[in-house]
Amino acid sequence: MLLVNPGSGPFPTGDEGTASVNMDVFVADVCDRWNYTLVTSARRPEKDGDDGRYTWDLEFLRPNGQRHRCEVRMFGVPRDYGVGDNPLAFPEPRLYVDGQSWVWDFAVSSAAAGSDQELEYLPSMRRRR
Repeated sequence: MLLVNPGSGPFPTGDEGTASVNMDVFVADVCDRWNYTLVTSARRPEKDGDDGRYTWDLEFLRPNGQRHRCEVRMFGVPRDYGVGDNPLAFPEPRLYVDGQSWVWDFAVSSAAAGSDQELEYLPSMRRRR
């Protein structure tokens, strides 16, 4: 049996400009969610595939003063790409964080350092928002 994650396929109309805009929003969401500060964002075209996704290496400064890095392959289509009358449409495009396929909100969570993610899910340590 073949299992497919909806939204993980190629985007023939994906372009780097749209991916860059999406990446800016993604970085802002990660920084807001985890109280991180972006240190560097390096475009890595040599890691692009031909699937309409574009690759960046991100480095964040965590609240504890440590740095965290991750690789993100961002889709080059609008987030609402799947909205419309297409019966094969999916809820939203998937992006890849460190090689793992995620929808947006889960990607924002997975872009955090592992120890920050662990603290998020311990009831006694959960941050107040």
